[in-house]
Amino acid sequence: NPKAAILSVRYLSIIGWILKAQFRGEDEASQREVLKLMLTGKEYQWIINEQNTTKYGVAMLSRIRQVCSLAMSSSTAQVTPLYFVEDSLKGIESSAGICERLFGSPIPPTYTRHLSRVMSLWLLLLPISLVSSIGPTVTTVITTALAAYVFVGLDEVGMEIENVFQLLPLQQLAAAVQKDVYDQFYGSISGSQPDIKSDT
Repeated sequence: NPKAAILSVRYLSIIGWILKAQFRGEDEASQREVLKLMLTGKEYQWIINEQNTTKYGVAMLSRIRQVCSLAMSSSTAQVTPLYFVEDSLKGIESSAGICERLFGSPIPPTYTRHLSRVMSLWLLLLPISLVSSIGPTVTTVITTALAAYVFVGLDEVGMEIENVFQLLPLQQLAAAVQKDVYDQFYGSISGSQPDIKSDT
């Protein structure tokens, strides 16, 4: 069923963009723009209506399952490819679920505030301790400045790691997913791959 195959490819191509927008906290308009560009009128309206009850990613995976089942039921091929597709969709669902848990369970703000307060207190008392032990020398200033640079830098790195989806190159990853889907689909229908028998 060529129509079902093309529709599945369209959904697979935009999953990466939708997940990127979701985990980056982008507005609804950017997600709808991608959907409107890739889907036809009826499909676009259906997934917009589904957004009232579920997320775009879940709705798209559910729709791919429906389309694949329809394509396999209308063909005389074996059901083995359907099992392969289902296994791949489970992998996508598992990855999306892991990202959802990371996105939905940030480090508690109380922990971050407590760590910053303890670090500030330690850096404030460090020069006093150094002065009392080695005296007011240049070494005290250099040691305090170096310790402050290291620990404040570690604190900043920790705060950035809390928002990991803002640091990852999701734009490039989504584009790579779309390109891989296109290459797989185009390569399977273009017939451009060499025949094995002709080389032997």
